[in-house]
Amino acid sequence: MANKFAIVTGASSGIGLELAKLAQADGYDLLVVADTPFVDAAAGLTSGGNVETLEVDLSTFEGVDRLLDAAQANPRSMKVPGRRQDLYHLRARVALQRRDGDRALSEFNAALDARPTPQAALAQAAALGANGFPEQALTHLDHLADVWEPQRWRGMSMMALHQWLLARQGYWEHEIAHLRGVLEEDIRLRGQPPQPSSQ
Repeated sequence: MANKFAIVTGASSGIGLELAKLAQADGYDLLVVADTPFVDAAAGLTSGGNVETLEVDLSTFEGVDRLLDAAQANPRSMKVPGRRQDLYHLRARVALQRRDGDRALSEFNAALDARPTPQAALAQAAALGANGFPEQALTHLDHLADVWEPQRWRGMSMMALHQWLLARQGYWEHEIAHLRGVLEEDIRLRGQPPQPSSQ
């Protein structure tokens, strides 16, 4: 079925396998993942082109990388709206866990290129800054300025009214300027030697 794709972890037995069976019965294409062999799963899931198995240990960075690679390589997965941005964002979060700010910036920029929104850019820049990469966060905000153009909403839906109000008030510009100021202050403070405590 179109746009019905799920990743089920722990799917070689037990609850994970049962969840995979229910999802398959409901018409989902599946990527089932486990760190143990899929011996029992083969009997429980119907064979066919809509089930892909992946045996990896998700407690390791390598296992997570293999899962993200498999999801990206799966054509059914990439038909789900927003999936490409999700994968870029997840890869960036993994890069932050690895303490690789440049890789995280690259992945966040790719997510922004796929669908530029100030909401996403602010959250991503804040994540970079909070993880000790304020320079990359500022670079990400610069990238937003290069790729984002406020949309002109037509009609009177609640979404259109909300976007119109935010644009009229300069909300995103204000939020971006505020975060930029916080990040610049963080960079300035990092360049100074630690101050002795007053005690």
